Amino acid sequence: MQAKQEGIEPGMGKSACVQTVAIDNNKTKVVWTRIQNQPGFIAEDYDFPAGGRCVRGAVDNSTGEFTLSTIGDNSVGVIVDTTKHLMWISEHDASKKACLAVHAFKDAAKTILAEDYNKSKGFCSALNDKFPSDTVWRDPTAAELENFVKRTNAVHILPGYEAPCKAVLARDANGSETAISTRFDSTKTVGSKRAFEPYKYNIGLRCVRTVTP
Repeated sequence: MQAKQEGIEPGMGKSACVQTVAIDNNKTKVVWTRIQNQPGFIAEDYDFPAGGRCVRGAVDNSTGEFTLSTIGDNSVGVIVDTTKHLMWISEHDASKKACLAVHAFKDAAKTILAEDYNKSKGFCSALNDKFPSDTVWRDPTAAELENFVKRTNAVHILPGYEAPCKAVLARDANGSETAISTRFDSTKTVGSKRAFEPYKYNIGLRCVRTVTP
C-alpha cells in the first residue's frame, strides 16, 4: 500500500474500498488502504465492506533479505534481517507488549505526557525478561533504524508503522536521540533523520537485538 507515497491514485476513495480483499493459501484476508488509520494492516476477520482489486502475473511474496517468524508463548512477530544479523520486534501496538508507542507530544489540554516518554527509556531492556535470549534487547542506533526503515519499505513487509509510529526513535551510545520517518510520515522522506524533540510529536520505539549468523 505505497501508492499514495508514489503519487499513484489506484482508486481507493470509494467507501467499499477502504479495505481490499486478498487471498493467501485459499484463505481470505483484507488489507486496509490509506483511507483507514492503519494503511497496510492485514486482517483475517472483518465485518466491513471490502473491495476487490484484480492483478495478473507471477505471485510476489518476496521479503528481500528478511525472514518473518514469532517468539514467545504469545507468538509475537519478529523480523530477522539476515544481512545485518538483527532481530526486530514486528508488532507496532503497545498492547502487544512488544513495541512501545511513545506519546511525546502535547495533548488538547496542553498537558505534557512525559511519563510515556520516560517509560520508553527502559522498555527494550524489559523485553529481556519477556523474551530472553543470548543477546539483549535494546534501542536501535540511528544507522540501524534508518537502514531497517528504508529496506523494509522496498519489500513486502509491514512491520507496524501505523500511528503513532510514523516516526520511530533511535538512541546512540553517545546519548543522542534521533527520529526516523517511516512510510506513513507523509511530510518526510522515508528513512529521513531529524533530531528528536520530546513533547513535539508522536513517536514509536522499536526494539532490536543481534542474532547469530
